[in-house]
Amino acid sequence: MTNQNDETPPPSRQRRAAGHPHVAVRISRSGGVAGITRRWQAEAPRGDEAQWVAAIEDCPWEEAVGYDDHASRADDFMWRIVAVIRHDERSITLPDEYVTGPWQHLVGVVRDASTR
Repeated sequence: MTNQNDETPPPSRQRRAAGHPHVAVRISRSGGVAGITRRWQAEAPRGDEAQWVAAIEDCPWEEAVGYDDHASRADDFMWRIVAVIRHDERSITLPDEYVTGPWQHLVGVVRDASTR
C-alpha cells in the first residue's frame, strides 16, 4: 500500500533527476472496419534510452509530412505517433501504408514495452 504522504517522486522523475533522459512514446491507431482506436504508450526502460532515442530519430519525421496529399479510403487505419525526448516533442499522423521501416520498428518497440 502506498502512503499518500510519501514524498518519493515517480520513477520517471527519479531518472531525470539522475541525469537519464526522459524518453516516452504514445501511439494511437484509429479506423479500420470496426472504427476502434487502439492506444499504446511507454517510457524507455532504464538503460534502454539510447536505443529508444535512435529508434525515434531514425524515423523520417520531416519527410513524412507530405503524406497529406494521400487520399484516405474508408476503413483505412490512421496512426498518431507522439515521441518525447527530454523536452523535445515530435508528433505526426500517418496513414497505415506509411507505417513501414523505421516507423514500424518504433511502433513495435512501444507495443512490446507497453505490454510488460
